Amino acid sequence: MTDQISLTAAELAFLLSVGDTVGDSPAAGLFGFTPDDRTDMMLGAGLGSLLLRHLAVPADDQQIQLGPVVAAIAQGIGRPDVCVQVGMSAEGGTDGVVLFEAGQVRFVVARRAYRCFDIAALDATTDRHEALVELAREFVERHGGGSAAFSTVRRDRWEDHGTVTLSKEGQWAFAPAGDPLAAVYGPTAEDAFARLTTSLTAVPA
Repeated sequence: MTDQISLTAAELAFLLSVGDTVGDSPAAGLFGFTPDDRTDMMLGAGLGSLLLRHLAVPADDQQIQLGPVVAAIAQGIGRPDVCVQVGMSAEGGTDGVVLFEAGQVRFVVARRAYRCFDIAALDATTDRHEALVELAREFVERHGGGSAAFSTVRRDRWEDHGTVTLSKEGQWAFAPAGDPLAAVYGPTAEDAFARLTTSLTAVPA
């Protein structure tokens, strides 16, 4: 897929209806979709928008052929092998991204204003944890402090992995999921994120 593309909530909802043939994808919850986002009217609006943008074209027998970019996105959000969610918060604002991985398809989705989403491809050779750690570290350092919480979804298994924080005084900390009293204060950024990465990589496939 291309390096980056922006899609509306309606477009994503339509692609999810195509890719999630079994109905058990966690994507709707990760996107914050409600049942209203997946009505026939919303799906029709999404399809119409994709056709207008030439991201999909009519095919024979009233079928729709998705372009390669959105076909890859439909595959990734419909049947992901793993999703990694990062929630970031600071006094200056909040942000969040979700990485979807399905076979060789890997991309990061970020919610933007006006019910739009930015989707950026992630090279298959790039370590997914390193890429997300870099995003999280850049966010908290840019805001002069903040937090980044990581969780994964594999099939029907959700698991929190802890939170890395940076105080206004410049102190880094890592708090394991479910045990804030076990937070480790005073390590460098590298130490804090290394503890987080250890938790992320400990999850079996």
